[in-house]
Amino acid sequence: MLKERIYVLEGVDGAGKTSNVDALAKKLDGAPIVRVPPEGFDPDTRRRLARDPRDSEGSFHYLMDALREADREMRTILTHGQKSRIIADNGWVGTTVNVLAMQQVYGSSWSGHREEYMRRTALDLRAGLLSPSAYFFLRVDPEERKRRIAAKGAYASYFDHDERLQTAKESLYRELFEREQKAGIPWFVVDTTRRPVQEVTYRILERITSMESAMLTLPSINFTEINRNL
Repeated sequence: MLKERIYVLEGVDGAGKTSNVDALAKKLDGAPIVRVPPEGFDPDTRRRLARDPRDSEGSFHYLMDALREADREMRTILTHGQKSRIIADNGWVGTTVNVLAMQQVYGSSWSGHREEYMRRTALDLRAGLLSPSAYFFLRVDPEERKRRIAAKGAYASYFDHDERLQTAKESLYRELFEREQKAGIPWFVVDTTRRPVQEVTYRILERITSMESAMLTLPSINFTEINRNL
């Protein structure tokens, strides 16, 4: 029997996470979706932070709390639900990337070594969270990303449009994925540029099927194809 699996889709704003998470969940027999932040999580704080990009302290605590809530949601699904897979829209890596990138780009009113504190606290939190089975990083070229953000119209946020923030995120994603790789969690890069959702979903599903088939036949497998472009 296949044990519970958690697949996390990550990427910068405009990479196509939400669309591909929804499509992938349908393909995987209606796998439950957990988003970070979870749906409806502390909306008042979220709105306040959206108006004040320099409040990196507030964003940090909000997102760390959101991670804890998402982890509780996943544990409940796996303990009481009938599904063996969960698809996560964002996870520990993406959440930590967000707070570190905002600190780098916008700074804050904190004194002392802010970024080191954030990193240390995020790493401490990571030790108590469920570990994903794999990360899928959705990559998109800058021009395509801008086009997608423009298409969102009024739904696009200040952060969506800030290229400095997106550039900082790209660098941090690689750093944190490499940390997770050392812990034995594979990550795969999927290019979504000018690719329809159906094609991207198929590529992810193909990789998941391959991984799960290997796990059924090999109780202890060493994934060597880390960070392979799909």
